Amino acid sequence: MKENKVECVPNEVVVEEIKSIKKDPDTDYGYIKMTYYLLILGYLINHKKVYRLMDENQLLHERYKKLGRTFVKYRKVMLTRPLQVLEMDIKVVWVEEFHHNAYILTVIDTFTRFALGYRVGYSIGKHIVKELWEEIIEKYLQPYDCLRQQLDIEIRNYQLSGNMSLREVPCPHPKSLDGIEDENLEKEMSGAETFPQPSSV
Repeated sequence: MKENKVECVPNEVVVEEIKSIKKDPDTDYGYIKMTYYLLILGYLINHKKVYRLMDENQLLHERYKKLGRTFVKYRKVMLTRPLQVLEMDIKVVWVEEFHHNAYILTVIDTFTRFALGYRVGYSIGKHIVKELWEEIIEKYLQPYDCLRQQLDIEIRNYQLSGNMSLREVPCPHPKSLDGIEDENLEKEMSGAETFPQPSSV
């Protein structure tokens, strides 16, 4: 039985072999794949030495740099006047007496935290949103000529499920709120977020 003989090969021979392999665009490997290719050819060599030889002879690929992404960590709205940024907020409140979710749609002025208008109902459709904004435009934005100035509208605290959208908030069995006493409604919706109103002095 013949024993396999191991022959020492100079580094220059290995480098020339690597250069020959890299001439083919399909085998223009980095040091990891080049190590396996040399092992297939019969060289007993580890990846550390392949890396050193390729590094000394400028045969390594340029290291790929991942492009960093920029994230907004802290955001602070810098305001200088009222009616510059408006926030549209919708909350979901469970009304135990009628076993239904009620929805509270509110639009507030970010600068003064004043509630410009709101709607409450077992369903909030796009027609209700449109009606509320028409009221705000007529009552606040047009008199102060805000439509010709820069005006930003943001949606805050959107607490609906993934299948719902602000365009249409469905309700399994819509009912009118006319039959609910104001006192009971206020009691059931005490968990809803409220906004401080400016005091009249």
